[in-house]
Amino acid sequence: MGQYHIPANLDKKEFIHPHRLGDGLKLWEQGASQGGTLCALHALLVISNGRGGGDYITDHPEFVGRWGGDRIAVVGDYTEAGDLDGVDYAEFIYSACGTTKENAKEYYPTAKELKAALGPFKPGEWTDISDLARAFLSDQWELDFGDEGWVTRTPRPGSVFSQAEAAMKPDFIIGIE
Repeated sequence: MGQYHIPANLDKKEFIHPHRLGDGLKLWEQGASQGGTLCALHALLVISNGRGGGDYITDHPEFVGRWGGDRIAVVGDYTEAGDLDGVDYAEFIYSACGTTKENAKEYYPTAKELKAALGPFKPGEWTDISDLARAFLSDQWELDFGDEGWVTRTPRPGSVFSQAEAAMKPDFIIGIE
């Protein structure tokens, strides 16, 4: 099946959920996407945006640079204690990122199961900032996102990604019969 991953800010206890940005949870799915998790992570980490041509649009100051200088990890569901130097709770981060007060009982019916999955964390202690990421990506890259679950990400006509996709298609094909 494979390991699933979520980019997480260890200092702010925030994360972005790849499914909400139109990507899968496996590293390769996130790394190979256009305008998804990797673009959002890049924008979160920038520390000097808006000082020159080619920078990101500055309409999203609550998002762009938000994680600059913080401790960031792409945490997998197979993460073990000791995988992150100086972080005693690494093995619980992935589960904590997906557990809210609303879904805790659904995922972990007993207090013992909840404690085993979340360790020192409480349901909802980690904040999903995927909505901020979607707003930024939508404006910056002219992308439209679906509404629920593992959403679709569609370039608007004339956007950077739709132009790149069109450029990769051949003008004509020569066939031999």
